[in-house]
Amino acid sequence: MFVLKFNDDLLGDIKSGRKNATTRMGKRDIGLGRLGIVSTSGNMESLMEVDVTSVTFKRFMHITDADAKQENFASATDLKLLLKTFYPYIEGEDVVTCVNWQPLA
Repeated sequence: MFVLKFNDDLLGDIKSGRKNATTRMGKRDIGLGRLGIVSTSGNMESLMEVDVTSVTFKRFMHITDADAKQENFASATDLKLLLKTFYPYIEGEDVVTCVNWQPLA
């Protein structure tokens, strides 16, 4: 099973269902189906699983408000500002991977 790491402060939004997506710089090879989510601290007790429903690629400049809402942000601008904290050199033409999921039943 593929595992993605998230900052500890985002895990609550994922567990509650407020965050149903992630955007990562570059073209990531993430398949549909089960995905493990764990904290960046590596605490395996935080491991949870979700069901990836879509993986799409787009340019950073094409991130939309709808993308942002899936990640529990008010706007594309807010999401882009956060992404720039993780990827300081990201620019408009750079490709990002958008991963959407739903909780496992």
